[in-house]
Amino acid sequence: METSVIPLVAMVIFNLIFKILTTAAYLAGLLGLLGVLLWSAVRTLRAGWQYCQQLHQVPCHRCAYFTGDYRLKCTVRPCAALTKDAVDCLDYAPKSPTALPVQLPAKRPQRRATQGLLMR
Repeated sequence: METSVIPLVAMVIFNLIFKILTTAAYLAGLLGLLGVLLWSAVRTLRAGWQYCQQLHQVPCHRCAYFTGDYRLKCTVRPCAALTKDAVDCLDYAPKSPTALPVQLPAKRPQRRATQGLLMR
């Protein structure tokens, strides 16, 4: 009778260890998935925050050439108005002397021949 009890106890212990390991593997997988989702959400929020910070540097609403009309936002550079391309606009002119100054880059980029022309 003793010889049949030992394999039975070994089988119960093996099943218990197997269940513990599979539960731990499922838990590790779920925690890993949750970690990846959280990391992705934080990265997306950080990128969105940086993009908003860049768009807050756009000086179009303080420019004399800005019309405020949705059909023609800027009379000089209508395609670049209110975009990231307008941050270092070479044609910026403040509306009033009390307008906030825009920090220009240390070195101005070279103008291309087609830069100021309207796209057809």
